[in-house]
Amino acid sequence: MNSKYLVLKERIIEELSFVKRSMQKAEEAWNKAIIENDDCYYDSTALNLHHMYNGMERIFEQIARNVDESYPEGSNWHRDLLVQMTLNIPKLRPRPSVYDFKVLKER
Repeated sequence: MNSKYLVLKERIIEELSFVKRSMQKAEEAWNKAIIENDDCYYDSTALNLHHMYNGMERIFEQIARNVDESYPEGSNWHRDLLVQMTLNIPKLRPRPSVYDFKVLKER
């Protein structure tokens, strides 16, 4: 495997760790929010969901830049990036999926 893709793999693995931690924190905060009915826990849930989304967006950005070699620009770049990640691009890459990220993490 090309060193560029080895680096990409490690970046994705590291980012997935961040995403997983954010998901766990969001779930913990949500459970406490339900029990305590405290706005601070709801705020923590929202913040950690935002962190999770940003982590996934950073993964997609790395794929777009390093594999697709095409990164969306302009005012709709967030939406365009998500759309780009839904594409199956023959001879370049398949559509990323949660399963693909899980397999990558195990290697």
